[in-house]
Amino acid sequence: MNTQGRSEEGSIVMYDRNRNLQDYLKILLKRWQIIAAVGGGIFAVVLLVTLLTTPVYDGTAKIIIERVEVDNLPGSNRIQPLDPEFYSTQFQLIRSHGVARRVVDLLGLEGGIAERERPDGPSRFSTVLQSLRGFFPRSTPTEEKVGDESVDPSAWTASDKVARQLLKNIRVRPVQGSRITEVTYSSPNPEFAALVANTFVQAYLEKSLDLKMDSTQRSLDWLKPRADAELKKLQASEKRLQTYMEENNLVTMEERATIIPEALTQLGRELISAESRTKEHKLLYDKVRAAAGNLDDAENVLSVSEGGALDVLRAQILQAEQMNMELSSKYGAKHPMMLKAVADLNILKDKRRQEINRIIQKIRNQYELALANENSLRNQLNQTKSMALGLNEKYVGYSVLKREIDTNRQLYDALLTKIKDQSVVGERQPVNISIVENAKIPQSPVRPMVALNLLLGLILGLCCGVGIAFFLDHQDIRIKAAEDVTNFLKIPALGSITFNRVPANMKEIVRTAPRSEFTENYNALRTTLLLSAADIPPRHILISSSIAGEGKTTTATNLALTMAKSGSRVLLIDADLRKPTLHKVFKLHNQIGLSSYLAGSNDKAILNKGSHENLIVIPAGPIPPNPYELLNSNRMATLLDNLEKDFDVIICDSPPILSVADARVLCRFFDGMIVVARAGLTTYPMVKKSIRMVKEVKGEILGILVNAVHTRDQEYYGYYSTYLEATAKPEVPILGTALQTARSEEK
Repeated sequence: MNTQGRSEEGSIVMYDRNRNLQDYLKILLKRWQIIAAVGGGIFAVVLLVTLLTTPVYDGTAKIIIERVEVDNLPGSNRIQPLDPEFYSTQFQLIRSHGVARRVVDLLGLEGGIAERERPDGPSRFSTVLQSLRGFFPRSTPTEEKVGDESVDPSAWTASDKVARQLLKNIRVRPVQGSRITEVTYSSPNPEFAALVANTFVQAYLEKSLDLKMDSTQRSLDWLKPRADAELKKLQASEKRLQTYMEENNLVTMEERATIIPEALTQLGRELISAESRTKEHKLLYDKVRAAAGNLDDAENVLSVSEGGALDVLRAQILQAEQMNMELSSKYGAKHPMMLKAVADLNILKDKRRQEINRIIQKIRNQYELALANENSLRNQLNQTKSMALGLNEKYVGYSVLKREIDTNRQLYDALLTKIKDQSVVGERQPVNISIVENAKIPQSPVRPMVALNLLLGLILGLCCGVGIAFFLDHQDIRIKAAEDVTNFLKIPALGSITFNRVPANMKEIVRTAPRSEFTENYNALRTTLLLSAADIPPRHILISSSIAGEGKTTTATNLALTMAKSGSRVLLIDADLRKPTLHKVFKLHNQIGLSSYLAGSNDKAILNKGSHENLIVIPAGPIPPNPYELLNSNRMATLLDNLEKDFDVIICDSPPILSVADARVLCRFFDGMIVVARAGLTTYPMVKKSIRMVKEVKGEILGILVNAVHTRDQEYYGYYSTYLEATAKPEVPILGTALQTARSEEK
């Protein structure tokens, strides 16, 4: 996950953070109050809305709607077209204004449905909801559609208005995976919901029947005159056909018309086969004829080389050639045996040439025979076509007249059948509608679904709370732990000072509580400083922070005390000449101090005994008017040079880096700086800017110390504190020993 913040210039600073599940759980635990507040608020709103919602009941009737196949005209061979909009049309018919008006008439609802829809006893919550709705004015529609026309609501009748209200609460939907359709009406009154649903089905049946009867009457009015006209056409066409057959002697025409096409088909197939054979023989003949001048090429032709006699000659020639090679190696070219072998070989080659020529002649004969057969079949086919053309000329007129008779007869029979069918069953519905199940009085409301609403409200609340928690954490650019410093700023983290509440004597916690977790944190800081140096530990240490209140003075005093307890001679300097504090910690007078020396006093006069025998403190002294100029003077470097031989470690407390330039001036006199950052207060842009400002003056950063890390953010804190209570190991003067070893190595 990426965490981003804004630097002092306003640009976006990206910090890469690879979080695991444990990190996300820590965020949730840290911001559980926000999650609980947001989740509880949303849950309460959902609960209130659910309780204030009037219960709604669904009355559902189930029907089957099947399409009645339209009767095809006999002999027309028309396929029934697929109608993908059939069911959509029926659903719209159920929800049409005409059906709703019929429902109003059947139930006598001209006076309105408000009284019928009112439940037996309104709930307290619904009463409150109705009173709340009174504060919000409702807009009246100026125009709405009734049927297919847009009309002015002022022109509505009372029944029209009630029908519009019914249509708002009616739903028609197919049941998935079946042909059943559900007609559902929603109402606060369960009895009225079931009654309206059943009445809608009944009104839909009656409306479908009315539509069919109107359509039937219009069909009969059109069919009867049409049938009389088709009968006259049929009689006239039959007379014309009889006259044509007598004039052209076409009594056996149908049999001949059947045989000739079959003959044409058979001859066509034979001609195609003969043409294919001719092409095959011609291709083979062309190949062997092209290779006839060269025996080797002719022999390579597949059909030639497969001859049985040719195979025998080929083997004999090979054997004779081998004999010639053997004799030539033993005898000369004029030896009798050699001459005989050559003569035998020539005889065999002549026989091979004769055999090849014979095969070529055979292939040529086959090609000529196939070509003659093809020409014969083509002549027969042309003769048959001529006969068919002559017959077709007569059959065209016959077919036209015959087709006219058949068409007229089919139309007349279809019209006659349709008239009888419409006359007998004119009231038949265009669709088959079967009532599967009448709507029953519902026992429980469908809305609101209390359990589901509360569950969704709880889930939504938790999701929003968690999202807000992660959003706040995403936007939080404050330092929280030492690990974040290394990951985000790529600066060494010297450790962290963890506590749940700040004790009163925090600035000397190492002395007053030597076995506390705070002391162990500062001992760990001391060890880190010793082990992090490449050659020797730093002896001149400057301590500062980005802004005030981050614990730099507390860090300076406790680090000095823990090093003094380890046996090192420690000098602690208060270089914060603007807001000095060390003299209050060690209860020293502040009339003479660092400012006094920098202004011209003796260096020995400013040394004061600290709370440990190995600790010497130089207070800040009187607040001067020009702190920056004093700290930037050469006397500061002289002071450190004069006191270096008397102390193992010199620690200096300096003003905040971002507030004044004093800390940047002091950087050049010390081996490195420890930047103190307070968890939950200091931001990454602050620390980044502080480090950049120090490095601009060639200052060395030893690392970042994260102060005031809450113990709940340290998952190992429980084990850590238990270990401190169960063990107590004496401190070892590591720093003094290390410094003595370093000095001996330098000498």
